[in-house]
Order: sequence, then structure tokens, then C-alpha cells
Amino acid sequence: MRDESKNNQIVPSRKRNLITRSQGMARRGLELSAKIGKRIEIERDVRHLKTFKLHSGWVDPLRVSSDGKYVVSGSGDCTICKWEISSGEVLCRLQESLSVHDVDISPDSHYAISACMDIDGDEDGYSVEQVAVSLWDLESGRKVRTFQEFSPPDDTGYSGNPQPGNSRVILSPDVRYAIFRDEESLSLWNVVTGRKEITWREPAMLYDPSILRYSPDGKYVIAALGMRIILFESNQPVSFINMPMWIEDVNFAQDENHINCTGAYYNYDPSGEKFESWSARLYKFNINEMENINIINDRSRCFRHLTKPYKSQIFREKISEMILSHDGRYTIIITEESREEKIQPNQYGGRWHYYMHVYDSSDGWNQVFSQEIEYPTSLSISPDNRIALVGNRDGSVDIYSLPN
Repeated sequence: MRDESKNNQIVPSRKRNLITRSQGMARRGLELSAKIGKRIEIERDVRHLKTFKLHSGWVDPLRVSSDGKYVVSGSGDCTICKWEISSGEVLCRLQESLSVHDVDISPDSHYAISACMDIDGDEDGYSVEQVAVSLWDLESGRKVRTFQEFSPPDDTGYSGNPQPGNSRVILSPDVRYAIFRDEESLSLWNVVTGRKEITWREPAMLYDPSILRYSPDGKYVIAALGMRIILFESNQPVSFINMPMWIEDVNFAQDENHINCTGAYYNYDPSGEKFESWSARLYKFNINEMENINIINDRSRCFRHLTKPYKSQIFREKISEMILSHDGRYTIIITEESREEKIQPNQYGGRWHYYMHVYDSSDGWNQVFSQEIEYPTSLSISPDNRIALVGNRDGSVDIYSLPN
């Protein structure tokens, strides 16, 4: 089923202002030019290849097929698209009734599973009005079944601030099971019968971010919830680890006996009230020794101060997205930078700027790319670690090449 709409047209690469500096300045990358007061951008081996316009709303998430040929993307416009990564051609466009918050694609690219939600909220909090988890046949464009469709009760029984928009869903490699994470639990569903078989609950479910990953052989599942990692074997939890950082991404190493984990932690001033800087870390665990918290590799680096005056500008930086390549070599970080810019004498106005940074985390966090981008909403890396994808608020997806 092919969608012949014009939404899959190729958009020319956005023009960037690339400023050449010395090697020392390029390696720092996030410092300011004393003369012009602009961010220094690095483009050493990473290249922006093309942009595809695929949706009419924000794009999140992006899931690349195991062979690296196809992408399944979800959007706030209530659609799911399967498209070719080389051409941007939409092969299948699926219409949901709710905003898409997560999707996963089967290894053969034949099926996709979606988690859709209707969220009502403001600055004081959020509430989930409706949830639907569905299995799709990507060849016919037909919805095979809906596993879960309900309106949650007002009182979940948990204190704190749930993250209803942070739902996750994954398919097992053999497409026999699906795991869904909502604001209070993890649920294991039998894809064949459409029945829920197991539900796990713990307070860590309430925290953001959350990541779910199946091992390639389907034997293990990783659930990363806030600062806590849970390893499941044969659908039963076997190891729990509390990390000294917020976990941003986790995946199984290529040897399948280790887990790569990356995340960030924030450093406070002596009063404990203000962030002074943030650091990123890369851990590698042996699956068989996780209960001993056996850290094989730990790299840490403080990148820059969160608040740094510069003439009439004040810079505040925080991590928006962070993802790890499947081989554990590259870490991509999206940062948000708030600038209070002088509009008139004694009057300032705030503006958000977004930057994409690529680090070679196997080489002492060597920075190989830094560039201002538009308004990113999602990140993904192809299984062969050669392509990075950035979904944007305007419904487009940017494609970047990564160094071999």
C-alpha cells in the first residue's frame, strides 16, 4: 500500500553558518566566539544528507528497521508512516484516532505496534484521557488488533508527578509478545491471543525518561526507568540497578553479553538550588554480573556551565535528547539553550536555541559534530550505526551520516 501524497517530497538541506576555527577551538565546540558572540559549529565527519517532509505534526518517535532500509515514524497528527530511508517514499500511511506516542517495528518490517494517547494538561499537570495500543500490518495497512483501549481512573494510587506522555511499547523479535509501559506499570501482552499475561508495578514507573529494549534473541528485556535499570530474563525480573544519573539511553552490545548505558547528571552550586553544569557518562555492564554493578567502562566529562554571562546574553543549557549508537561508539546529544537577548534598553526577551552534538564516546568524548538545528522532537540511529535521524516539530525528518 503506497501513499502517493506529496508529503514525502525532498526538502533541500537547510543552509548553515559554519565557522572555521583552530583545532583546539573546534574540539571544545560549545564555547563562544569572542568576536561575534555566536556558537561555534563543528562538522568534521558528520554530514546532513537530506530532509523529508512526512507529517503535519511533530515527529516522535522514529524506529529504524533491523536491515536499515525502512523507518516507522509516529506523529502528533495521529498518523504512522512506513517509509524508505534512502528516498523518503512513504510506503504505508496509517491513521490513528489519537496522538502517537511510541511505535516499534518487527525485524521483518511487516508489523508495527503503536501506543497512542489523548493527554489533557497545562503548566499545573497532566492527565491521560484515553490510551490505545494496537498492532498493524504494514503490508496491507490493516489494524490487526487493539490490545488495550481505556480511559484511566483519576486516582492511580501513586503520589508524585506521573509522566503520561512517556508511554513506551516494544515488540519481541519473534513478534509473539509486546510490552507496554504506561504511567504506573509494565504489561506483557500475548500478540497471538491479544491477552495480557503479566503486569509489573513499582514506583520507578512514574519517572521520565523510560526506555524499553529487547535483546536480539528475545531472551532479555531492559527497562530503564529514571535512574533505575531492570533486567528481565524469560519475562521475569532478575536484576535491579540504581544508577548515579538519569538514564537517557540503553541498548544491548553487539556481543549480546553486555549492556551499553548512557545518561547525564547535573551538578549543583553549594546552595543546592541552581545547576552549574551537567556531565554525560557511558557505562558498559556484563549481563551475568549486573547484580555486582560491574562497571566495565565509565567515561565522564563536564561539558560546560549551564549559566554563563556574555555581554547582553545569558546562556542556560540543558539536555533535551540523548541517544547511543548500537555499537556504543557514538553519543548524540540535543541541547536546549535559553538566551535572554536584549530587545531594548533594560528590556530582555527569551529565545530557545537547539543544538545537535555528536561525540565519539570511545575516544574520550571527542566531539565530531556540533550544529544549530530547528526544533527537534526525536532522535534515532540506524542499526548499522551509519545514519542518524532527527524528527522535528514541523513534521520533517533530517537524515545525517555518521563516520564509519
